[in-house]
Amino acid sequence: MVSLNIQRRGPGAGVVLGRRLLCDKDCTFEIQSGARVRLTAEPARGSEFEGWTGACTGAAECVVEMSAGETVFANFTRAGPEAPPVQLIIERLGRGVVTSFPPGVDCGQHCWHTFSHGTTVTLYATPIKGMEFRGWKGGCHGRSRECSVELRAAQMVSAQFATARRHHIPVARSVPPPSESSPGAFETVEIQEVYGPPVPAP
Repeated sequence: MVSLNIQRRGPGAGVVLGRRLLCDKDCTFEIQSGARVRLTAEPARGSEFEGWTGACTGAAECVVEMSAGETVFANFTRAGPEAPPVQLIIERLGRGVVTSFPPGVDCGQHCWHTFSHGTTVTLYATPIKGMEFRGWKGGCHGRSRECSVELRAAQMVSAQFATARRHHIPVARSVPPPSESSPGAFETVEIQEVYGPPVPAP
């Protein structure tokens, strides 16, 4: 048998766990020589695990080959204060809907929401019939209907909608060719009104 010593260090608190092992203070266990011991660290509330020293290094799972006595140090520190949540406010200009992922914003109805600090929020702009989306201002920019904003501080985003531009597309109607009885026949053209950006000529 060989000895495995587990010691906790630092101002934080936590436990060290292994198969049939629980160490919530400095511990010594007698282990079969040649055994492989796997250890994990669980920080207590308000603490963080910084990593291992001694027979293990890093912050991942600790694996100790017990060919001789070994000592492992589990280093815990106190967690820093949690950053306060951040508010995202949507200013809607014109008629349309702005929604978000993660959910929370649904403007028309809920034009603001509080998210956890550092959350990346994706916004989606949807114009109603007869309107078009003209672009973002504030925390987002551009004319894509989708934008993302990282909330490190309170943000205001403006979504601008406007009446869709009108333009006319001539639509040709086929007519029978002129005959001797109606030599003045000519092709008529119907004007069709549509909404949206002009369609380029082929």
